[in-house]
Amino acid sequence: MRTAVSNALRRATHVLGARSGDDFERVSAERVVRHWLTRELDAAADDEHGGRSTVDDEHGVPTPTGTEPPPSTGLADRQLGGRSTADTRDPDSPRGTPSGVGEDGQTRYAALVDALLSVKPGAATFLGRHPPSAWYRTTLSPERLSRLHPVAGPPDLSWRAVATDGTLASVARRRHHEGPAPLRRAGVDVEAVDHYTERLAAGDTLDAVVIRTDRGATPWLVADGNHRVVAAARHRLASGEYEPLPAFVGVSSNSVLEPLLARLRGLRRRLRGRRVAEPRR
Repeated sequence: MRTAVSNALRRATHVLGARSGDDFERVSAERVVRHWLTRELDAAADDEHGGRSTVDDEHGVPTPTGTEPPPSTGLADRQLGGRSTADTRDPDSPRGTPSGVGEDGQTRYAALVDALLSVKPGAATFLGRHPPSAWYRTTLSPERLSRLHPVAGPPDLSWRAVATDGTLASVARRRHHEGPAPLRRAGVDVEAVDHYTERLAAGDTLDAVVIRTDRGATPWLVADGNHRVVAAARHRLASGEYEPLPAFVGVSSNSVLEPLLARLRGLRRRLRGRRVAEPRR
């Protein structure tokens, strides 16, 4: 049993391009999508009642500084029904659909994804185009936090325009050393970053961010939670303190590496079959 657990950890470490000290818990795709969608729907519900949104992604709109985000209203559960499935899933199932839940569970998961795409058509697009085959929950080490990137896009768009080395940590450094002006010029919502920074300074914990990556040592891209990541990095700069930020990490097949590996596996099978077919001399 111990050997099986150790082997599973090594596989997760290799797939995620992570260090052996990182801690990963396998979770269901539905749990991640429900978490993300609940944040979005609760923010929308808060808007309807006269508040401002707590959405936090590359196009995020913040809660006003000095206010707390609204408590969960359960809006996602009431609109879409059902509870999250147990954390069992088939890594090879289409669109990361959790396994062992039957057609009703798959239909519910598809409804969750469609609902999320309707409110986050940009940030959540990868769920349909390049869906993760596995999801993990982890906490981000200081080193991992410093290497997170915003999602792919034009170099002059929002976060990328102000990230001097391509990482969100560089955005935090600019906010810390240069003030809010560079971020505002790039279209980043500085008030959102400052709000989350103030919450961390007050001892609060932040919701898990959503990250996507490909198999192997590829960059980790923040699909949801850029403001929280920058706030955590800035709080660390200002105070020297860092409470590890929770994260869901979705791992997709590597669009460059996987086809090459598939061809190599096919070649190996053909060579093995040829050797078996050759008569003994």
